[in-house]
Amino acid sequence: MTAPHTAVLVEDDPGISRLIATILDPANYDVITVADGNDAVPLIADVQPDVVLLDIALPGRNGWEILTDLREQAGTAEIPVIVVTAHGQSGWEEKAIDLGASAYIEKPFRMRQLLDAVEAVEAD
Repeated sequence: MTAPHTAVLVEDDPGISRLIATILDPANYDVITVADGNDAVPLIADVQPDVVLLDIALPGRNGWEILTDLREQAGTAEIPVIVVTAHGQSGWEEKAIDLGASAYIEKPFRMRQLLDAVEAVEAD
């Protein structure tokens, strides 16, 4: 059995957090969840996960600020980030990619869609 991968999930909705953890568990991911945007960057820098799943609308700092900080810090600049948001608006996917996201998924998403995105960014 291969060693587990680690995903940090930045998500304030407990239901979505449980759903994503349930989807990633069989794919051998340990999921660490952080619900407050203020706590996300220090946790990600400390954990050094294989992938970050990032919501945009969060208490504290929003996902755009977190993504920008992750890309500007040497220790987190190369960690793949998948933006997963229910608040998608015109131009948000382009903004996410421009800020350095590896992928963009709108809620509600399909289980396979999430797994494919995680596997794709891990392969890069």
